[in-house]
Amino acid sequence: GTLTYNGQQQTARVAAGAVTVDNSPVRFTYSASENGSYTAAVPACLSAGTHTLYYKASAANHTEAAGSFTVEIGKKDITGAAIALENSLTYNGAEQTQGMASVSVDGLTVPAGTYTVTDNTGTDVKEYTLTVTVNSGNFTGTATKTWRIAPMDIARAVITLGDTPVYNGQEQTQGIASVKMGELDVTYDVSGNTGKDAKDYTLTITGKDNFTGTATKTWHIDRKSIAAAAVVLTEELVYTGKAQKPEIKTVTVDGL
Repeated sequence: GTLTYNGQQQTARVAAGAVTVDNSPVRFTYSASENGSYTAAVPACLSAGTHTLYYKASAANHTEAAGSFTVEIGKKDITGAAIALENSLTYNGAEQTQGMASVSVDGLTVPAGTYTVTDNTGTDVKEYTLTVTVNSGNFTGTATKTWRIAPMDIARAVITLGDTPVYNGQEQTQGIASVKMGELDVTYDVSGNTGKDAKDYTLTITGKDNFTGTATKTWHIDRKSIAAAAVVLTEELVYTGKAQKPEIKTVTVDGL
């Protein structure tokens, strides 16, 4: 039968036979080298490739015959191999390389120096598929493995607000100057950033694309100053010689 590399010594089945002129029995012996020690056992072979073995055939009253034959051990295909990844990656804005811990098939480890890895680099948050291709040794073929870059959590994001709104009687939106994780600009959705009355509010930043999680920031609408308010009295006061208290009809500022 066909032999395939399995990490162990393997012995080929040899069908040897010869007929002598006087029907004397023929004894076959074997060796892994032409000038080595010959025994009745066929030498075992380990690595994938072509192995040359040697034999001698002897019988009483006959000249000893010698020769050689080859044993082929096929390379182990790594299709469906178990690929263990070295580390998990989180988005950091730069190109990153997915490390490899091991490649094994049917309990056999594929040595790191015998294969190349492609499609194992990426920058953005998504799933990728790397390919392992064997180029030497006892294995052959390719195997694939899905890997991913996880989004960065923005729990500690620095949120810088825009100008502080001042009460104007209308609903207003708090502007956001920037949301950063270190030197990275966060992509996000925002909620809780609108209000009408002069008071404190809390807005929430929710990371998206290469970012995940939430961060919050307190903001407020300032009270409107009435320093320049227009004050209208209910009526003009006329001197009476007595203390009088004016009645205020309206106080307005910028139409409020």
